[in-house]
Amino acid sequence: MKKTFSLILFILSFSGLFAQKILSKNSYVRIYSYTPIEDIEATLNDGISILNIDTKEIAYVLNIQSLTFKNALMQEHFNENYMESEKFPKATLNGSLSGDIDFSIPGKNMVTIKGKLKMHGVEKVVSIPIDITIQKDLSVILKTDFFVKCEDFGIKIPKLMFTKIAQEIKVSVESKFLNP
Repeated sequence: MKKTFSLILFILSFSGLFAQKILSKNSYVRIYSYTPIEDIEATLNDGISILNIDTKEIAYVLNIQSLTFKNALMQEHFNENYMESEKFPKATLNGSLSGDIDFSIPGKNMVTIKGKLKMHGVEKVVSIPIDITIQKDLSVILKTDFFVKCEDFGIKIPKLMFTKIAQEIKVSVESKFLNP
């Protein structure tokens, strides 16, 4: 927990001292993999994200072991054999929102996060389309669905498991940022 708090403090300092930053402490993340033999699904509700509405910078920190599966054995294999979550406990995304958006005007906006996704010890440049809805109270809701290829992040799927685990995983994210 101490490392997570330190990471949050680091992320908070990634831009100007007086910039307006809003926080989401319970971002929802769902991963989903379809195969003809077995679907794999896991969720977490404790993702942490910070959005700087002045600079349009955004950062996410996810604890890999927080992903919960319906099947405990599947969760164990995911953490030990594929994600190696003791060695690589976090997934992070640091980037900027590109696109025209005014956080003082309620409404729905389609923009893109351009930045770096780090997972399983591998960092990749990504461009992720997102929906941002600014509520009347100026709170912000971010929603996105995107795909991650296991091989892009050095996640090895044994040949015997190809029929049970897809090579591409769908990631869905929903975060609510409360305006202070």
